Amino acid sequence: MTILVDLESGMVLDAVEGRSSEDVAPVFKRLKRAGAQLKAIAVDTSPTYRKAIRTHTPGVAIVHDLFHMVQSVNKALDEVPRMGQARLEGDGKNVIKGIRFLSLKEKENLSKDEEQTSKLDELLA
Repeated sequence: MTILVDLESGMVLDAVEGRSSEDVAPVFKRLKRAGAQLKAIAVDTSPTYRKAIRTHTPGVAIVHDLFHMVQSVNKALDEVPRMGQARLEGDGKNVIKGIRFLSLKEKENLSKDEEQTSKLDELLA
């Protein structure tokens, strides 16, 4: 199901069954007929939504919603250290261990912990 919401008013514009470009096409056509002046459209990272937006509203900015952007960053923070650790041997594996939580710390709090600062410097090197 796809729910289209006016982010300024919070009003639900439409709800359609499915997530494909074809499923949402009638909504874009209705908006066009109504003379909607779209400046930007916030969507998740699904390629089908980007396709529909480019097809039916060319030139309108595509903005990815915060939830899905944070989800992508978290996924990378989980995967990248695992990939690096798989390639390292011996003491090198210890450099990456715990890096996810270290990378999420506020810089001000990190500077108070010399061991963590040293570990981050070692990782970056």
